[in-house]
Amino acid sequence: MLNTELPVKCLKLRKYLGYSQENIAHELGVSPEAYGKMERGKTCINVDRLGQLARVFGLESWELLQFSADELLLLLINRRNIPPPRKRIRNRSNVSLYGLFSYSSNFDPTGGR
Repeated sequence: MLNTELPVKCLKLRKYLGYSQENIAHELGVSPEAYGKMERGKTCINVDRLGQLARVFGLESWELLQFSADELLLLLINRRNIPPPRKRIRNRSNVSLYGLFSYSSNFDPTGGR
């Protein structure tokens, strides 16, 4: 599976959730070095591993593929009903997303697509 954004998404999700590479590696049943290679894009993430990663992050596989890293963070914030991270989340246009979204249960990161 070739998705060049997937390693970046894994890194951002891991850091946001407060997990170490060792934590994720243990959950996946691989060495921390092997997970580090996945996170740096040095190793391809196959479909089975994608499913495992999604479960570790509390997401569905399709969400991990379809949404951007920032959208995934917003989705987790909404699902867990927790406050946003202390650091401001930036989107690609460098406009802050902090405080520009609601925490309602009707949140749809697809924008109704």
